[in-house]
Amino acid sequence: MLKYSRLALQIVPRLISSTLWINRNAKNKKNIPLDKRYDKARKLIIKCMPSFRLDFYVDGLENIPLNTNVLFTPNHQSMLDPVCLIYLLERPMSFLGKKEVKNFPYIGKIFKGIDGLFLDRKNLRQEIKTLGKVSDSLEQKNTWVIFPEGTRTKDPNYTLGEFKAGSIKPAYNAEVPIVPVCIHGTSAALNQKKHEKRYAVQISFLKPHYYEEYKNKSTVEEIQIIQKEIEESLKSKIKREKEEFSFQKIYNKKMQSLQKL
Repeated sequence: MLKYSRLALQIVPRLISSTLWINRNAKNKKNIPLDKRYDKARKLIIKCMPSFRLDFYVDGLENIPLNTNVLFTPNHQSMLDPVCLIYLLERPMSFLGKKEVKNFPYIGKIFKGIDGLFLDRKNLRQEIKTLGKVSDSLEQKNTWVIFPEGTRTKDPNYTLGEFKAGSIKPAYNAEVPIVPVCIHGTSAALNQKKHEKRYAVQISFLKPHYYEEYKNKSTVEEIQIIQKEIEESLKSKIKREKEEFSFQKIYNKKMQSLQKL
C-alpha cells in the first residue's frame, strides 16, 4: 500500500491536467491529430517515469522497420508495459486492450486519448468488429500494439499465457510487419511485496516478421513462432536478472570496485 501511496502523491497531480487535455482533444481528432495527442501523453509519462524507479535495459531498436507502420506484439507482465513502450518510442501508436482497461484510472483515459480500442472477448461479434477497426487503422499507416496473451501474466515464474492467433490477424489484413517484443521486470515495480531502490526492466525488440515471410503461414502457425521467440528471449532475461540485477549482486560489485581503489 505504501508503494501505491507514494506513486499517487508523486504523479496524480500531473496526470489530472494532462489526461483531461488528451481526452478533450481526442474527441476533436481533426483539429488535434494523433501525433500531437501521443506526444502529449509521452511527455506526461516521461515526467512521471522517475517515480517508478526503473532502470531500462533495451536492445533491438534497430529491428523496428523505418518508414512503415507495424504491429508490435509484446508479452504482458503489468500495466506498466504500455507505459514503458510509450516512454521508449517516439513513434505514435495505439493500443488494443481488454474492455476492463477502459475503467482503469488514468491509463484508460490515456489509451482512449491515443485512439486505443477495447476488446470484449465474451462478445465474438464485437471482437471481430474491433479487430476490423485495427486492420483499417493499420492500412491507414497507423502503428498498433496488441498483447497476444490478452491479459497480464500472473505466474510467479513468468510462464507465458497462450498467444491468441486472432491478435495478429490485423497484420495479415493490412500486410504490415509484425515486431515481437519481450518485456521483463515491470511486474516487480508494482508488486507491493517487493521493495527495491531500483527495478530493472529489460525490453527487447526482436527481428521483424515481414508480410512476404508470413503470408503463406496460418495465423496459428505464425503466432506459435512469435511466442517461441519471446519465450527464448524471456528465459535469457530471467537468467540475467538472477545473475546481475539482484541488489546483493550490485552491492557486491560496487564493493569489489571500491576495494580495487
